Amino acid sequence: MSRELLPGELSWADSYIIDLLSEEEKYQDELKALTSSAVMGAIASVAEISEEIAQGFLETYHKALDSTSRPLVVVDENVDAIIIPV
Repeated sequence: MSRELLPGELSWADSYIIDLLSEEEKYQDELKALTSSAVMGAIASVAEISEEIAQGFLETYHKALDSTSRPLVVVDENVDAIIIPV
């Protein structure tokens, strides 16, 4: 019985292949035994996860930027009101 992977989680097979690829000299025989589709599948999984991580970072960055930019506008308006009375 296998469980469904969480978003951003690699399967054990993908993790194993990535480990092999990261230490290719040490695991040459194991790498030769892998099918190209298994390797390409693992690479695709990593690319997808990397894209999700990048997207999450950008969303967090934009939320942080939005949450700080509005108070800065308010402060700027208040300073203008003090310096340049209407």
